[in-house]
Amino acid sequence: MSKEYTAVVDFGTQKITVAVGYLNRNGLIIVGSGEAEYGGYLDGEFLQVDKLGESIQNAIAIAENNTGIEINSITVGVPSAFATVICKDVVQNYNKKIRVSDKVIQSLYDMGNDFAKYSNYTLISTDALEFSLDDGIPRLECLGQATSKLKAKVSYILAEKKFVNLITQITKILGLNIDRFVCTALAEYKYLVENSLDSSAIIDCGHLSTSLAICRGNGLEALAEFSLGGGFITSDLMRWLKLDYPASDMLKRKVVLSIIPSEQDVYEVKSGSDVITLSAYNANGIVGHRVEKIANTTIKCVEKYKNLINDNTKFYLCGGGLSYIKGAKEILGRMLGYNLDIICPNIPQLARPHYSAVLSLLYVACKNNYVKRKYIFFNF
Repeated sequence: MSKEYTAVVDFGTQKITVAVGYLNRNGLIIVGSGEAEYGGYLDGEFLQVDKLGESIQNAIAIAENNTGIEINSITVGVPSAFATVICKDVVQNYNKKIRVSDKVIQSLYDMGNDFAKYSNYTLISTDALEFSLDDGIPRLECLGQATSKLKAKVSYILAEKKFVNLITQITKILGLNIDRFVCTALAEYKYLVENSLDSSAIIDCGHLSTSLAICRGNGLEALAEFSLGGGFITSDLMRWLKLDYPASDMLKRKVVLSIIPSEQDVYEVKSGSDVITLSAYNANGIVGHRVEKIANTTIKCVEKYKNLINDNTKFYLCGGGLSYIKGAKEILGRMLGYNLDIICPNIPQLARPHYSAVLSLLYVACKNNYVKRKYIFFNF
């Protein structure tokens, strides 16, 4: 693959997506992508491990066909189900004032890195939530500053070795090199949300799972994931209304939870060659019940990290699980007690919540590769 291009693979709970692109002065440029459906994962385990390699290969082949670019190296997105966050306060005192450089910061990070003893995890990224110097004032950046004391709250993200080893084994068989592993939730924060010393909370609801990332400064402060998503809503409609999958998925997107329908109101959906009329009251009840279940589980995650959240915390929703259901965002926000904003990539024709993960990964991977190659001469 040409050095100008970067490829990433995103593991959703319904599809594997491979995207190819690059960065220029106008931002992220998408060259093309490929998708392949697969079994997904539940409770931190892939459901069809024996077919995983074939699905990755299919997604890559489609991306290569769509772009005309041969992919031989790839950045791998690590879903929240296979990642964990550990934060540490690290401090270094110096005999005299020193000028903070990248090398000084890396040395500080290394002081807190004792993860070689972790048999089940491997370190994939390190970021500072905040720095402070002699004055003790929290700040986002400290490069070039003079100080005799450097302190940081450091976020270390670790990936499960079983995930890393499995994907490494598969990509090796496919003849691919792995550029790096990137936590998908971290990528979403770096691409979609402006970093701040105030915390943000990103709720990414997908097909079979939902993640909560508490973010601050330049990284993640906490990460949680549970196996509930928009696919459960489709399954509920199939079960209770005796619909096939396409009709249930179509109905899910027609439901409007912001209104209370009467018993006479109906939705119409196509099932095969037939058009079926369904009670809007019943459909809203089924969808609303599952949305509330997802909200209640999200609340438990938020409560777990309530010490990291305050009145200034901004809550965001992305992913395709709930974002397209009219009124779901409002129910989730009301139950959480926070206003929710839906976030998505700011790219024409791709400004959709379900593209948040893969395009965030592509942005972070492109930025890393360009900086690593010293190939660009402009600021992001």
